[in-house]
Amino acid sequence: MGAGVYYYRWYANDSLGNLNWTELLNYTISKATPNLGISFSPSSSVTVGTETTATGTGCPSQLVCMLYREGTNVTNPDVATLAVGSYLYSYNTSGNENYTLFEINATLSVNEPSSPPDEGCTDKTWSCGEWGECINGKQTRECISNCNYKKTEEQDCCVDTSWTCTDWTECIASKQTRTCISNCNNQKEEEQSCECIPKWNCTSWSACENGEMSRNCKDLRDCNTDKDKPVERVSCRKDFVCTPEFRCGNWSECSYHEDVTNVIKGMIKYVGQRERICKDIQNCAGDYKEYENCTSNYKLSVTKGTRCNEEEIVGLSPLTNISVASINVESWKSNKLDILFMQGKVYCDWCYDGIMDFDETGVDCGGSCKECVRPTPKRWMDIIKSWLLWIIVGVLLAFIIVERRRIKYDLVDLYFAITSFYNPVKRYARELWRDIKYAMIYNT
Repeated sequence: MGAGVYYYRWYANDSLGNLNWTELLNYTISKATPNLGISFSPSSSVTVGTETTATGTGCPSQLVCMLYREGTNVTNPDVATLAVGSYLYSYNTSGNENYTLFEINATLSVNEPSSPPDEGCTDKTWSCGEWGECINGKQTRECISNCNYKKTEEQDCCVDTSWTCTDWTECIASKQTRTCISNCNNQKEEEQSCECIPKWNCTSWSACENGEMSRNCKDLRDCNTDKDKPVERVSCRKDFVCTPEFRCGNWSECSYHEDVTNVIKGMIKYVGQRERICKDIQNCAGDYKEYENCTSNYKLSVTKGTRCNEEEIVGLSPLTNISVASINVESWKSNKLDILFMQGKVYCDWCYDGIMDFDETGVDCGGSCKECVRPTPKRWMDIIKSWLLWIIVGVLLAFIIVERRRIKYDLVDLYFAITSFYNPVKRYARELWRDIKYAMIYNT
């Protein structure tokens, strides 16, 4: 990947043993600084008349680097026999989208010949300069004696190009270390931050005093936290002779919870946690919980396969024979770990490019991509259901209209009942209205 800012969204499905989790993270890849250098042979300080070779080194294959002597472009390497003086060499590159502009300078000194050796001097003591750059497993230095004799010393050398490191130590006080040894047998210590998980060590319970038993618990890892600290006090009874006898149940399943942000930062938690309940079978003291760190293993069968036209090493679940992880072979050959963890079917990049390519039968679907979903034609049953629905709606509307008319007629009945109680004329009108109403209802 080139220099720039990249945004990734991480998803965790709500599958067995997992929680729904979404995390948006951004990575910034800065431009690299080329490791340029200038070397001189036989050395950076020579006597006039000596042929010298100035070589610019460390230029990445993606860049064009230029060697200059006193501001004039020269070939690399520059082989020359120069006059007395001091010569400034520059080796630079203009950079590109992934590398910064960079320049390194070095000086070549061409000196007058020193005075001839003192032939009468016999008790020689030597003074030597710094060792030069390690080139092809050799480095040299210039030495001069008190008698003005000169010599060039050479020794074997080695450049640290690869390191082999031990496992990280246990996380103590949020720090862990490891020892690394190079191909040249040089040693260095590395340190990193880590998530400190307490390791509690508790004393035995005290006798029951004032209705309480106690003990002291200390974190052997100095995590400076009381997280998951075991109970240090429990209630007890002293109204009769009672000796607590604690029995602890089985440990729970090993539970893991990892923050994606910590994973990206390299602060990976390699252990989980489990708990159990301890009860006093004599009923002298209360219950309490114990916690401890734990690990769990998951056996995989490994096979070689091809996915998305690339070779990969696949880890299969022996229970379901489904892929749960894969490692890209080409990246592995380049000393890079490109690993993919899967909780379901994983589709190739071309399944999301918005065009129909490779073995797709539709745009981003079919073939090795997700199945294409096509609309199904309406069936006769669907049409019949639609007509039945409209018929039911019509019947309901008719029923509502009839009922509303009945309510109006009932209100007129109530009026005649009230007003005709002492009025014979209105009593006759009421009887007439009843005949008209029934005729209207049944004709409706």
